[in-house]
Amino acid sequence: MNTTNMQRLTNSQILSNIAAVDWDFRETSHIEYTHSFHAYPARFIPEIPRMLIRVLSREDDLNVLDPFCGCGTTLVESLLEGKNAFGIDASPLAALITKVKTKPLHNDLRTLIDRFFANVEMKYNFQHRPEIPQIPNLNHWFPVHMQKELAIILEEIDSVSNVDIKDFFKVAFSSILLSVSYQESDTRYARVEKRIKRGDAIRKLRTQLLFMNHQMMEYSNRLARKGVKAEVFCDDVRSFDPRRLGENTIDLVITSPPYPNAYEYYLYHKYRMYWLGFDPHELRRKEIGVRADYSKDNNLTEQDFYNDMVKCFKMLGVVLKAERYMTCVIGDSIIKGKRIDNSDLIERAGRSCGFGLIHKWSRNINQQRKSFNPKIGSKRNETILILKNRKSS
Repeated sequence: MNTTNMQRLTNSQILSNIAAVDWDFRETSHIEYTHSFHAYPARFIPEIPRMLIRVLSREDDLNVLDPFCGCGTTLVESLLEGKNAFGIDASPLAALITKVKTKPLHNDLRTLIDRFFANVEMKYNFQHRPEIPQIPNLNHWFPVHMQKELAIILEEIDSVSNVDIKDFFKVAFSSILLSVSYQESDTRYARVEKRIKRGDAIRKLRTQLLFMNHQMMEYSNRLARKGVKAEVFCDDVRSFDPRRLGENTIDLVITSPPYPNAYEYYLYHKYRMYWLGFDPHELRRKEIGVRADYSKDNNLTEQDFYNDMVKCFKMLGVVLKAERYMTCVIGDSIIKGKRIDNSDLIERAGRSCGFGLIHKWSRNINQQRKSFNPKIGSKRNETILILKNRKSS
């Protein structure tokens, strides 16, 4: 379809395009490129942003924004579709993961990885005594022998001079941390006994880095001739200065905002953040939807979530071009025993800021592709909304 026709797409044509897609994505597909670098609960499956870009963006659209970018799925898919990608997230870990997943590294890192582990193993075998980070309750969450092993690895990562490669190694390090800790999982902050053997972190990290190197080579080759870029901001969307992106610069917004009374990234990622030198308490102060804020008596309600979303829409209304689309994927929440239709709150928040609803529909979640622990993640479906920025051109 040529650019002129794309610019004249009507709402009925968009609805027709939406109806032609099976949004349940029942088949489990192979995760390609950099998507599987790091576990990240409640993340998009890649097909959702991929199809939204194809259905909603015009051929001459250049810039896609995810204001709650998490681990960067929307940004990776935007780049693969030939669009510039911008992301915002309050979590420094999320921003780091997204930066690494979207930044092409065109050189094979195998030689560097081999040299890295030669240095690590020499220090480990010769009883090098690294400085153990001052992390609260470290003995509760990590066996003493693993603390030393991780500190040696981190010391070697810090010696890498190239910032992009150093970040690449940091993400690999973060990705294996919980498997050598006593934390039960990414979705359950509880201590469980595990058999954690000496050398586990070194072995797991080597495997992860070799995998990531292979995936990065495929990804970098795919992007080599596309001429697109990515930029990630670690910030709170509610107070983000739109001048950092520029007024009327964004052609399409695709996101999944945090749910009230749901997942707490600052808590479940706490020890990853500590090891990498980030402050989880700072994220706690910025994170939207924290369960503790919504579960106490006489505390936050759905009105507070609505108010947070209004602040976000005000910023989006500045950076998103007139008559362009903002899409949101969200499920319901339970607050004080009451089921909350978050899609309705999003719709109303958008409307208060000049965004009109074009369409919304429900998709079933493939239980084999859920990111949450099945013991706590009972969501069977979620809602996709498409809103249009009705501001004057």
